[in-house]
Amino acid sequence: CIPTTCGSGAESTTFSVLYKKNKKYSLNNQLMIPDFYSLIPEYLINMPKKIATPPALDVFAQTLESIMSLNSNKKSLKFSYKSLNILGKNIFKYLQTRNFHSTKEMAMAANFAGKAINISKTTGPHALSYIFTSKYGIPHGRAVFMSLKYFLQINYNGSSKNKSLQKKFKKIFSILKIKTFKELENIIDNLSKNYTINIYKIRHEIKSNPYIFVKSVNIERLKNNPIKINNKTLKEIINSI
Repeated sequence: CIPTTCGSGAESTTFSVLYKKNKKYSLNNQLMIPDFYSLIPEYLINMPKKIATPPALDVFAQTLESIMSLNSNKKSLKFSYKSLNILGKNIFKYLQTRNFHSTKEMAMAANFAGKAINISKTTGPHALSYIFTSKYGIPHGRAVFMSLKYFLQINYNGSSKNKSLQKKFKKIFSILKIKTFKELENIIDNLSKNYTINIYKIRHEIKSNPYIFVKSVNIERLKNNPIKINNKTLKEIINSI
């Protein structure tokens, strides 16, 4: 298996995805793990920014979601912290100018992120993202970013009563060399600016009928979020987009 983007780390997962009649299905089987994979930066360097950006955003989201996930363990956290360390040093450089070093590092980050989510699975942002891809054609990684900071905000607010989450956020801040959640939000916002989307039509349809978006959520992924998300909270997140 040879990845063609610095993206999902799918070469290290048991997952495969397909869409049927605009509905996303996840296939999960050990047989989908390849016998071997090769990360070849030379294949990736010349990607246009428009193609390179959404998968890079997906790596960042997957890494944070894996850290947050209820299914995370010592092994998955080891992979996700390695990924985050690489991302903190390289993702902005990669998005602006894809040289050999930044591309190689991003390929490694994606691989670690794939190994992490293969254990932990993703959480809320991925659970909500699929309608934005199937209905509006927004690339997957950018679609995930539409709600990433809002789910993280809920988790951060809930960490005051959750020592495990406190420890995780402390580690995230340390790796990214930041001190506050606001700084993490700023990083997410600045990454989002690398791929602009037309949000106005989506906001209009959210305002008209937010329950279409609530009903679209992948409940299996949503359950992995460390803070329980009910329909009221989910509606608030969707209205914040």
